[in-house]
Amino acid sequence: MNKGSTNGHAKETGIHSFNLNIRFGNKEHEIPTHQIAYFYETEGFIILCTTEKYRYPISGMSIDSIMEMLSGRQFFKLTPRLIVNRDFVTYCDEELNYVATKLNQDFNNVVPANPETIYQFQRWLCTA
Repeated sequence: MNKGSTNGHAKETGIHSFNLNIRFGNKEHEIPTHQIAYFYETEGFIILCTTEKYRYPISGMSIDSIMEMLSGRQFFKLTPRLIVNRDFVTYCDEELNYVATKLNQDFNNVVPANPETIYQFQRWLCTA
């Protein structure tokens, strides 16, 4: 896993896209949001996962502060520890209270969610 941090800077590049600046060592990298599959929190760390299977730790930010930077049209906070990109959602089952996600090209996951979150999530999916 790469080590780095975000400086919390986002640069708008289009209607649903912007670049998130991530610093690794002495270099700063811009990651377009369309290349971000998801963010998750584990053991106190936030991890940004890209569509190209890269994982970047983000320090100094919470899931909530990251969500505030992202487009609500493209990203959804599915659980207190997971933000998903709309393009990586494959299925939502209202009766069974779960969302199936394709978190990258190789990994499919079923994420349980409460009924209210599922309802909000379905509404979000129907908007573009």
